[in-house]
Amino acid sequence: MNVGVMCFWIQPDAEFPLSMEFQRYISEQLSALVDVSPAFAKRFGPDWGVSFILSANGGIAETRLSRTIRLRKYKDVEFTVYLAYDPLSLAADPIPGAVRAFLDAVRTCLRRIALDDTKIAQKTEEIVQQVTSVPEMRRTEDRWWEK
Repeated sequence: MNVGVMCFWIQPDAEFPLSMEFQRYISEQLSALVDVSPAFAKRFGPDWGVSFILSANGGIAETRLSRTIRLRKYKDVEFTVYLAYDPLSLAADPIPGAVRAFLDAVRTCLRRIALDDTKIAQKTEEIVQQVTSVPEMRRTEDRWWEK
């Protein structure tokens, strides 16, 4: 099943330095781990995909999820995941906690639309390890717009 992930940081100073390489990697991993279920195919269609917009919010204590958005034109079901920036950013390295929180939210969203999240649960720590150990997963470019 096609699962896409895009990072979109809407709140100033509430973002995690995750790169395009992270977005590509996590999309590939999730696509490989999620299969279309009969219930999903009946509700949406066998050729539909799922997209996640990853964002963060300061001032919230726990991850928030958008409602399910059905994009018929694109044959896609979309969710926005708002990570709780303040508690996650307190860690010396906030990336592992942010990736775990995101994957937990993905699992919750998949269950909402009758997709099995078991393989993601089994592979979460491996994914977190890969993201944290590969430097290209972190965005390091200058914030040119602040200069």
